[in-house]
Amino acid sequence: MASNNSIATLNLPSGWEYAFNSEGRIYYIDHNTKTTTYSPPPFLFSPPSSPSLSSVSSLEVSNLKIEEKSNGTSSPSLKANVLSFTLNGKKQSVENPDPNMNLNEYIRTRAGLTGTKKTCGEGGCGVCTVVVQKVDPTSGKLASHSINSCLKPLCSLEGTQILTTEGLGSQKKGFHPIQERIADFNGSQCGHCTPGWVMNMYDLLENNPNPTPKNVEDHFDGNLCRCTGYRPILDAFQSFAKTITPSSPSTSSCTAFGLELKDIEEWKAPSNSNYTHKSLFSPSSCTNDCNNCSHAHSCGEKANELVFESNGKKWIKANTLKQAIDAVRQATTSGQSYRLIVGNTSTGIYKDQKGDVLIDLSDNKELAVSRMEPGLMTFGGAVTISNMIQFLQTYCDLPTVPAYQKDNFLSVIKHLKYIANVQVRNGASWVGNMVLANNYPFPSDLCTVLMAMDSRLNILDIPSNTQKSFDVESFLKLNLYGKIIKGLGIPMFQTGERFISYKQALRHENSHALVNAAFRIRIDDSGVIQYIRIVYGGVLDKAARAIQAENWLKGKNITTFSNFQSALKIIQSELKPVPTVNGMESYRSSLVLSFFYKFWLSMQPSLPPSLQSAAGTLQRPISKGSKTYKDDPKEYPVSKAIPKVDAKLQASGEAKYTDDFPTPKSTLYASLVLSTIANADLGTIDASEALKSEGVVTFFSAKDIDQTKKSMRTSRFDR
Repeated sequence: MASNNSIATLNLPSGWEYAFNSEGRIYYIDHNTKTTTYSPPPFLFSPPSSPSLSSVSSLEVSNLKIEEKSNGTSSPSLKANVLSFTLNGKKQSVENPDPNMNLNEYIRTRAGLTGTKKTCGEGGCGVCTVVVQKVDPTSGKLASHSINSCLKPLCSLEGTQILTTEGLGSQKKGFHPIQERIADFNGSQCGHCTPGWVMNMYDLLENNPNPTPKNVEDHFDGNLCRCTGYRPILDAFQSFAKTITPSSPSTSSCTAFGLELKDIEEWKAPSNSNYTHKSLFSPSSCTNDCNNCSHAHSCGEKANELVFESNGKKWIKANTLKQAIDAVRQATTSGQSYRLIVGNTSTGIYKDQKGDVLIDLSDNKELAVSRMEPGLMTFGGAVTISNMIQFLQTYCDLPTVPAYQKDNFLSVIKHLKYIANVQVRNGASWVGNMVLANNYPFPSDLCTVLMAMDSRLNILDIPSNTQKSFDVESFLKLNLYGKIIKGLGIPMFQTGERFISYKQALRHENSHALVNAAFRIRIDDSGVIQYIRIVYGGVLDKAARAIQAENWLKGKNITTFSNFQSALKIIQSELKPVPTVNGMESYRSSLVLSFFYKFWLSMQPSLPPSLQSAAGTLQRPISKGSKTYKDDPKEYPVSKAIPKVDAKLQASGEAKYTDDFPTPKSTLYASLVLSTIANADLGTIDASEALKSEGVVTFFSAKDIDQTKKSMRTSRFDR
């Protein structure tokens, strides 16, 4: 066991103490108010040997005027700048926020709201889900969406409203219907993931008060549960769907711990007609008086650049294209590393991304525009993947859209929904996804789709003051330093064109592709191929076209089987999988051929029944399940199932878990020591060398177990 060793004396006020979290960061405990915070109280700072602050650089003490007792001088104060937003209706003002801090850390450690959890830190589990409302930079209207707070930089939240499960309801002020239903339907077991489910359901109802069962099921590709099972969670949320109208629950109940409990068999799914969604965000009406505006959000017309500096990082919120260009030019001129940020979701995948200067484009009005142009759809560089999907869907819903355009763009939408999950797509921009494909061997679904559609990217080169258009193949070879991706153009489909795509991953949702493929083809009435693009991702280091196969197929008839056989051989020789961390080269090679086979079958005018299933994709119906259990009335209350006492407290975030409590000073950390040989008998154990290591306190083995009490003897290090 090892303990943290302080390197300086912190003279704190009465009732205060300090400790370190699992990442070694200092925080403070106020026993007077029973709160924890990363913001220190006024204190005198005395280094152990030198009056210089450099000797204590491992302590994060930003935003402070630190008084050095030895000489009475003060350290230079950092540039003052205040970040303002609301959290559950309460205004938050953070002076000179840390660009390294994410929203999850702020919510849990600064605001002390531990209902929002953190598990994976990668945007994959959904326990950190919160709902954010802000002014849409293009429409000027308020828009809300769920995000992963573990990936969202705190500095990007200027003028937003944040809602967590504590803001929905509680035992004291009354539980929200979402919190009640997930508890009443027994959708919470350990409860650690429950607040994330609750908030993502709130996001759905905020944007769609009358969802269909499919809307409900499709909204939860970014939430995981590892103990309860998904049936009761889905049952609870499907009770909000407009087509679900079973009878209401009975009123018989008992009470425990101040909570009303109903027998499980007495609970039936409430009708959606019994629930009318009411937004918990503040009203969006504009007073046209910016100086006296009480709203938390910033007006979409304001274009003031915000700059925050702390802990060696500089954050620039560039609300206009000019501000973004100036920020990139300044960074490149000074030789600094920088990152352009919209959602910051890429850090969930690749942790090694560097940047001395972080340039926030999430509210950049000029880069957030999507529009229809003659023969083209265009998307600005700050458009999120969710907004791109919504724009395409809105177009497809227009009654005047030709069937061939609608069918093909619906196929594009279907594939875009394979990207990550709802929360990630809400924050991530299409540009960020493409930059990953440029910088890493990343099997981007978006890159494969855009390459197949012959899309072009409009890129600004800041040092040379030039603007150029690149196809996707050329983009993947570009050095992006000193460049801003301004926009994207996707050509509209022509009569006779088809777009078809495929993806194989370890999971149907929220998983990187092992191999993906996209095909855009135009044939004439006789079946002759006039135009074709064949693109595969996850095969080579970057997405790639099967150019030899494309050239060979032009002018060939799509219905001739020998043409298929010849093209298949060309593709097999042209695209040979390179080794990846996933391995499975032979399987990936077979997927390349399988996808082309499925594509070819789907282009045939007719197929025998034995081949029809191979041409399409399986359509998964809405999930459903049932439960059966036996009880014995003679044994009641034994065998009688009732909702768990603390389920609603778990849903509202009021239930506390081990990592919700602050770590006391001098906390010891234990780690198992594993044998390097499996299935062996241990002869002797010698911990002497390990015990010499700095910070190690003691070593436990089986000899330390008191056989009379069956417990561990710990007296030798109690203190």
